[in-house]
Amino acid sequence: MRRAVLAAVAVTLLSSAARPPTVMNAALSPTTGGVLLEASVSVMSADTLLGVWGPVGRGKLMRCAPRCVVVQSVAMQRGAVLSRQGLYRVVLAGRYTRGQRVAVLLKFGSGLVRVDALVGAS
Repeated sequence: MRRAVLAAVAVTLLSSAARPPTVMNAALSPTTGGVLLEASVSVMSADTLLGVWGPVGRGKLMRCAPRCVVVQSVAMQRGAVLSRQGLYRVVLAGRYTRGQRVAVLLKFGSGLVRVDALVGAS
């Protein structure tokens, strides 16, 4: 009986462990000197976006309300939309061509998420 209870507790703890967020509909829009990541992020529980990396190096996390300011992290409760019109933006420096597929790595408190995004029209 005791083993069954311990096994049930272990399964509960493992299933409620932090899981990396899901990043959907990722696309890259050209900007001056780089690209802007546009994506929707959904989190299972509160999480923090700690950094973003692209082929050229680390990207910039920005909070835009009303002016854009570079921040070290972005706290997320249920999710967020990263976009040109959204509260949060992610910009990667470098030269990219339309139609190019780019691997982007997002670091959350709960783990890493790799996203493949296509550079579209501006």
